[in-house]
Amino acid sequence: MTKFTVEDILALNPCKEYRDGTLLKRAFGRRKYMTVFQATDPTVQTVIPPADLVWFFTQPGVLPDQVRGLWIADCAERAVMRHWSPKYPTDTRPQAAIDAVRAYYRGEATRENLLAAWEAAWEAAGDAARAAAWEAAWAARAAAWEAAWAAAWAAAWAARAAAWEAAWEAARAAEHRWQVARLREILEVGNNAEGGAE
Repeated sequence: MTKFTVEDILALNPCKEYRDGTLLKRAFGRRKYMTVFQATDPTVQTVIPPADLVWFFTQPGVLPDQVRGLWIADCAERAVMRHWSPKYPTDTRPQAAIDAVRAYYRGEATRENLLAAWEAAWEAAGDAARAAAWEAAWAARAAAWEAAWAAAWAAAWAARAAAWEAAWEAARAAEHRWQVARLREILEVGNNAEGGAE
């Protein structure tokens, strides 16, 4: 979805705060449509909370698959670096799963490679029972399911899971702001790609 309208967002069945379209129309201003890149602008976040933007960006067809996969990997890696690696520096299975997601979306790994990495990260989650390992496993699983069934719910879980361990609302909001800013950076790099900066 390179460009989208208020009606496009409403068709995704957002939460009740958005169903009458008032907040969306405020965010759009006078524009008839908005690009994903425009939606990552900090001024939009004054109307639409970053957590709700993350929900939108993880919906099917909003982002190109490669952009979504690489963004999910970045979000999961941030959680792994902050929560898993300091406690389990010798267990690299979650990072290996994240690396497999990146390789898959760059065309350097097969679905089988991705699933093997996911299984290893899943095992790490069971061994340590830590949220960061779950996030890496879900990120790898999300990429595998997308390739097999284009399942956006797994992507939503991975994006939200990056902020899950932060128990306070302020920490979650800061994480969502980072996620939206990171997506903006990815889109800027792919300036002329589908969904990129305009």
